[in-house]
Amino acid sequence: MKKRVTIILVLFALIALGTYMFGDELDEIYRENVLQRDTDLDISHSVSDFGFHLFSSIEQDGNIVISPYSVHMALLIAYNGAEGITEEEMREALFLPEGSLKEINEKSLTTLQALDQAGLRIANALYLKEEYPFLDIYKQRVKENFYAEASPLPSTGEPINEWIKEKTEGNIEDVIGSGEIPPDVVSYIVNAIYFKEAWEKEFNKENTRERSFYIGDEDLRVETMTIRDDFEYMENSDMQAITLPYAEGGFVMHVVLPQEEFPYEDFSLEKFREKKDDMSKEEVSLYLPRFEVDYDQELSSLLQDLGMTRAFNETAEFGRMVDLSVSEGVYISRVLHNAFLEVAEEGTEAAAATVVEMVPLSANGGPTDTSKTMRVDRPFFFIIEKDDMPLFMGYIENPEE
Repeated sequence: MKKRVTIILVLFALIALGTYMFGDELDEIYRENVLQRDTDLDISHSVSDFGFHLFSSIEQDGNIVISPYSVHMALLIAYNGAEGITEEEMREALFLPEGSLKEINEKSLTTLQALDQAGLRIANALYLKEEYPFLDIYKQRVKENFYAEASPLPSTGEPINEWIKEKTEGNIEDVIGSGEIPPDVVSYIVNAIYFKEAWEKEFNKENTRERSFYIGDEDLRVETMTIRDDFEYMENSDMQAITLPYAEGGFVMHVVLPQEEFPYEDFSLEKFREKKDDMSKEEVSLYLPRFEVDYDQELSSLLQDLGMTRAFNETAEFGRMVDLSVSEGVYISRVLHNAFLEVAEEGTEAAAATVVEMVPLSANGGPTDTSKTMRVDRPFFFIIEKDDMPLFMGYIENPEE
C-alpha cells in the first residue's frame, strides 16, 4: 500500500493540534500562513508542520517510522550557519517562525530542555575537519544552544557510529558506514534521540495471542495485545482513533485506523477540526498488534522537494559556518536518517539518528459491548508526541515484517 501524501496528511491531521493546513503541495498561501504565526509560539509548531510534510513525501511500501524532531534539530544546527537565499529556503522548509536567529535558537533550546526533563534523551555532536576554516562563533553558538561539542572529524565512520550507538542504547548502528570517511567530507552534524516509556495502562501479557491482521485479501496471524479501559477515542464512518498515554513525561501515542473504504478526497480542513474535537473519554476494548520497525532513509531529495534546494548545491551560502575569506564554502551532500521503534505490552522503546554530511563547494558530485471496540487488524498509522509536537510517526503495513 502506497503512503500517498493525502492519505497520511488526512489521518495525522486529525490528532495534530499544531498542524494548521494540509494538502499535496506546500503552496504560497500555506507558507504565508505558517510564517505569519505569532513569534511567541515555541518550536514545536515548526517541528509539527515540517514533520507531517516530510512524512507525507515518503512513498514506499512496507513499514515506516521517522523522527521529525531529530531531522529538524540536525538541520536547525546547519541552519545556524546559513545566510542569504539558503537561509530563507531553509527557514521556509523547516517552517521556522519569524524572528532572529537568536530568538529561534532560544525557542529550540527551551523545547530541548523541556523534552529532556520529561524523559526524552537528546544528544547532538559536531564533527569538523580540523584544517577547514569553521568559524569559532558558529561552534560556540551550536555548543550553547544545542549542547553540541565540536570534535575533530575522525578518519573512519566507526567513532561516529559508536557515539550514535551509545546515545541510542544500541538501537541505531552504522548510519554512515564504518569505513574511511570520503576525503571531500568536512563535517558531520549528528543528532540522536532515545525514548523509552511505560504505558500509563499496561497491556496484560496473558491476554496477548495470535489474531487476524488483514492486508488486502491476505489474513495473517500476528501477536496482538488487548486491553479494556477508558481512553480518549473517536469513531465515524471514515476512521477510528485512540490516544494511549504513557506513564511519565506527558507523552502520548495516537493510533489511527482508517476504515476499509476511506473517502480521503472528501476531507477539508474544517472537517479535520470537527473530527478532532469529537475525541472524548470512552471505555474501549483495544486490540493492537505488537510490532517492531527499523527504517532508514536518505532524505536529501525529499528535503529539496520541500523547498530546501540551494543548501544541496554549489550555490549554497553557509557564510555563518565557515570563513569564506579563506575557503569557497560548503554545501549539504547528504542527510541520513535511521529510526527504530518497538511497541509491546509494557510500553514503547524508540530511537533515531540524523546525520547531515557537508562537503566543500569545490567537491565533485551532488546530493542523493457497551464499550467501544477498536480492532487494529489492518494497516494503521501512529504518532508519538508531547504537547502536540511529533517525536516519532509511522505507518505499519505488516506488524511481522
